[in-house]
Amino acid sequence: MLDRFFPGDDVEAHKEPLNQYAPAGRLGQPEEVTRLVLWLSSPAASFVTGEYILVDGGLAIGGNDQSSTYAQLRGGTMTLRNDFIAICPLNSLNPIHTIPLITTTRIMIFITQLLYVKEDQGEVFRQFEALAIPIIGKYNGKLLLRIKPGHDSVIEANMEVPYEIHLVSFASEDDFENFKRDEERKQFLYLKDQSIREAILIQGARL
Repeated sequence: MLDRFFPGDDVEAHKEPLNQYAPAGRLGQPEEVTRLVLWLSSPAASFVTGEYILVDGGLAIGGNDQSSTYAQLRGGTMTLRNDFIAICPLNSLNPIHTIPLITTTRIMIFITQLLYVKEDQGEVFRQFEALAIPIIGKYNGKLLLRIKPGHDSVIEANMEVPYEIHLVSFASEDDFENFKRDEERKQFLYLKDQSIREAILIQGARL
């Protein structure tokens, strides 16, 4: 990798200055970059984007003027982009090396809810929905349909017609689980308990 930063130079001649000026006191090893790459490409770093991350043993911040000057001349950045990690020279957006990200499959899920509201609790139910529905968007979710069926709209029924039917999508099952654990939502679940007699939840995927 050093020959990418020092084209045409004697790479060995640069090792001693790097060892001397870097706060870590040594050159980095490939596996030390690999660990960061693995973390960035894992679900654990799913909220990290647009960041510039230096893997240089502290060379860029340095411990003296010489190290700072050397870093400005010879430093570089590793940038997380859409579907790859770009390693660029300092003050340049043109990568000298790219590493594809290992992406995990996210399967969109669909949630259908049949909601049965207690007698005379329709207003409380509407209060709950007005607070709960906007939170769906915080977790990559979308309310696709919200229907209040009338008896004249039902062609055939072998069960009680629900008060409302909701169809919601989430980008993944983890998003749905995070929505259910949302602290703001928990604060007004008492409205749900007060107004909903029964709820039937059906989870599926697009075929």
